Amino acid sequence: MCLFLFLIHLLAVPGLGQNDSLCRLRGRFDLPRLSKDGDIVIGGSFNIHYYREEQFLDFRSPPGPPECKSFDLTQFQFAQTMIYTIEEINRNQTLIPNITLGYQIHDGCGDPAMSTKVTTLLISGQEETLADPKCKTTSNTPAIVTDAESMQSVAVARVITPFNVTMFSYSAAYDYLNNMYEFPTFFRTIPNDYHQVDGLAQLVKYFGWNWIGTIRSNSTYGALAMDEIIKSMESFGICIAFSEAVHKTDSKEKLLNLIKIIKEATTKIIVAFVAQADMAVLLQEVVRQNVTGIQWIGSESWITMPDISPKKDARFLVGTVGFAVPKAILPGLKEFLLEVHPSKYPRNVFVTEFWETTFECVWQKPDNLTQIDSDFEVKFCTGDEKLEEVDNQYTDTSQLRIAYNVYKAVYAIAHSLNNMLSKTNFTFTQLDLWELLHYMYAVNFTARNGESIYFDPNLDTVPLYELVNWQMNSEGVAHVVTVGHYDGLVAFDKRLYLNKENIVWIIGKKEVPRGVCSDSCLPGTWKTVKKEMPLCCFTCIPCSDGEISNVTDSVSCLKCPPEYWSNQFKTQCVPKKIEFLSFNDEMGSSLMTLAVIGACLTVATAIIFYKHRQTPLVKANNSEEFRFAQTMIFAIEEINRNTKLLPNVTLGYQIYDGCSSETQSVKAVMALINTQNETTSDFNCTIISKVPAVFANAGFVRSLAETMLTGPFGIPTISFTATCQCFGDHNFPTLFETVPSDSHQIIAITSLVKHFGWNWVGLIQSSSTYIAMESEMILRLFHRLGICTAFHESFSGSDSKDKIQRIVKRVKEATANIVIAFATLADMEVLLREVVRQNLTGIQWIASDSWVTAPILSPEENARFLVGTLGFVIPKTDIPGLKEFLLQVNPNQSPANPLMNEFWEKTFHCSMQKLQNGTECNPDSQARQCTGNELLETIDNAYTYTSQLRSSYRLYTAVHVVALALHNIFSCANDSCLNASDFQAWQASNFRVVSLSRKGLHVGSEH
Repeated sequence: MCLFLFLIHLLAVPGLGQNDSLCRLRGRFDLPRLSKDGDIVIGGSFNIHYYREEQFLDFRSPPGPPECKSFDLTQFQFAQTMIYTIEEINRNQTLIPNITLGYQIHDGCGDPAMSTKVTTLLISGQEETLADPKCKTTSNTPAIVTDAESMQSVAVARVITPFNVTMFSYSAAYDYLNNMYEFPTFFRTIPNDYHQVDGLAQLVKYFGWNWIGTIRSNSTYGALAMDEIIKSMESFGICIAFSEAVHKTDSKEKLLNLIKIIKEATTKIIVAFVAQADMAVLLQEVVRQNVTGIQWIGSESWITMPDISPKKDARFLVGTVGFAVPKAILPGLKEFLLEVHPSKYPRNVFVTEFWETTFECVWQKPDNLTQIDSDFEVKFCTGDEKLEEVDNQYTDTSQLRIAYNVYKAVYAIAHSLNNMLSKTNFTFTQLDLWELLHYMYAVNFTARNGESIYFDPNLDTVPLYELVNWQMNSEGVAHVVTVGHYDGLVAFDKRLYLNKENIVWIIGKKEVPRGVCSDSCLPGTWKTVKKEMPLCCFTCIPCSDGEISNVTDSVSCLKCPPEYWSNQFKTQCVPKKIEFLSFNDEMGSSLMTLAVIGACLTVATAIIFYKHRQTPLVKANNSEEFRFAQTMIFAIEEINRNTKLLPNVTLGYQIYDGCSSETQSVKAVMALINTQNETTSDFNCTIISKVPAVFANAGFVRSLAETMLTGPFGIPTISFTATCQCFGDHNFPTLFETVPSDSHQIIAITSLVKHFGWNWVGLIQSSSTYIAMESEMILRLFHRLGICTAFHESFSGSDSKDKIQRIVKRVKEATANIVIAFATLADMEVLLREVVRQNLTGIQWIASDSWVTAPILSPEENARFLVGTLGFVIPKTDIPGLKEFLLQVNPNQSPANPLMNEFWEKTFHCSMQKLQNGTECNPDSQARQCTGNELLETIDNAYTYTSQLRSSYRLYTAVHVVALALHNIFSCANDSCLNASDFQAWQASNFRVVSLSRKGLHVGSEH
């Protein structure tokens, strides 16, 4: 039985409208845009503004239009590059003859919710009504070019995959997207970050630096990428002096603290894997405090951005090295950019704001002249300003790198259309997105500059980078110089090429900066690690008499042969004068006595007493997931019996099986949002079901995708198991968590380790996206507290048997017996099965909350493997009546329910006579026939086990929170009553005013 992931929504009484044969648009996204009609329209989403201003929501009226702030000239240049490329293709009728390309470009505002809105708008169109009974749109947008950042792209890609719309990203480099089976419609024209991480590690190793600091963006993607960078650095023997995070919205106090760490660090080599906007904020503070002497190693995101280093601040970045995507020359683009003028786009807010930002003036409009305060002097734009006289991020075409990625993305779409047109009887009114996607996979063409453009089996582009160096020219202006390159297609040891003679280092020097914690130990000494410091920081200790070391950085001294002695410098053994002792001599007899005593003690200490108690490790099933579903039903029925809570309103539910599939989960959420019921024959597009909440027992990636999908509709997603600290971000305003963030658990675990004085521990983790991020936080806290890691391994329950055996062997052979296991229940089940098989005892496990209380991992027979385990869990609570409710479940109550039948079969190892094939998770069974009279009272498994109600109770209370929110909505507060028929789904997000107390647990407004 596959993992039972369920989604439940609560149904209030729907408001019925007059029957209508047309499908109507539920709502419009009136967003500004740059657009041009065409036979086929290519969508575009660019973060033309840095951020979206937060809106005040009173939950009584729909939110107003979004307000985006801080115009980004670079992103506007990228948008114009897309328009330039489309117009170039339209002029070249040999590529796609008789077809005109159009475009529709929107502003993502640097906000995940806005990007999702833009995506859904481009997919569905904005027709008010559709005559198609299936509500199928006639959108002619086969592909979208987007600037969605990496983690945002994960969610957006999952949303558009069911529609078969191709997504081209020119900046999302996250390695996790390197999977065609999970993201079959996601293409990118920027190299996979795996290669940049490898290049950075090779670069640091090449120059002999082994003591560096790291700074990353304070985001989910930044944390995951830095985790990979640190792992790659450590594989080369490079140690991390400090690892910090920065964000453009950080307070002054946070920035001051970060600058203090940089100043006081014992290394001046800093790898900055930071977004452009975040790096700009950091460098402003660097300039303000006059922090010089830092050798920056930059990431692709900011290393060539022109707004990073103005002329007066160039000295702070001279010497910086880093990798950038190859630059190109686009003939005619400069002239095209300079032709943009508000008079050509009289009603376009983007062009007007661009002009005002560039020339620091106000575009004079007749309708706003009277609105300007006469007390302030206003500079009006005349329209005669010249872009030719401006030198900024928009007009600068000397570093066309990311803009070239936009150019390649549009041409890839055009070549795919051309290949499809030449081989099929195609008309643009019959655009088949699946067929076009087939030609997208096979696209292969040569760009105008000679570069070969194609996508590998994982839809990644060719991994090429230029190694660039910031240098000062004769006019005192910093500029970028290419000093090498990285080619990910060649052998590992030949990927990095650089001309170090052309590199200019900090303060204009030609000498490579020093980046080591301790100088090498000379012959005659050996090195020992400094207390509470990484291996790269050591002390050189002279060899003792009779010992030598004749190599640099020796880790030990060698004893001289019996007839030799060490010389004065302890670098060579020389013959010594030998004196013999007899048994009659006092010294000889004393040594013999000590030797005999020592031998006896050695034998005595070799006898080890240990307790032995062994039982088989029971394999876990999915009964707990089914218990969660029944707990939800129990809570809803309990609420419905309470006539005072929701009078005249009945709550219902729908449960979906996600089958451990992100795609299935997204489809289920879409079905809930669109109120599509496959079993209803007479579907009326105007009837809208009331869905105040979607409950999900989903992991990090699925929760991310689901909340990105439900967010634009104002429908809250409530997770009772997702604990990733990244969800505390305001980018997810409709995601509510009923369990504490993992950040608290991580702090508790590190405090526990520190409390007991352990400074040598091992760390094993599940190889999932969010756990990798949490483990990076654990390692950072360990570093701050002086705790060292003997080993760090990641694994999955689906890994090969050889890998699981290797990890257990690593734990067995390690010198650390304290092991932190931050892993999922399913993964730990597989690992502990191998622990039992290899009889690995003596390990002090520190467990994460996902498995520490699971009864399936500690049966009495094998308790000796887990006795002494420590860990933190959410408090347990009893739910009166739940046990009896669970035991009343019987397939006779729902004979046509395939999930109920499958649960019964798995529990009693039998086969239902009328096997339902409604779920693709059911395996064929040759077991005995079920009678339906089997008794659940005789079963002891995760379903009937109610003595550890932790997540179940969080789910139970979450249902009551939704009910109380609905109660507040339907109550007549302030003489304002809301009828159930007028209820809108987004109004249920008003959980912030709910306070529920049961058994001392308070559920309030925190996500």
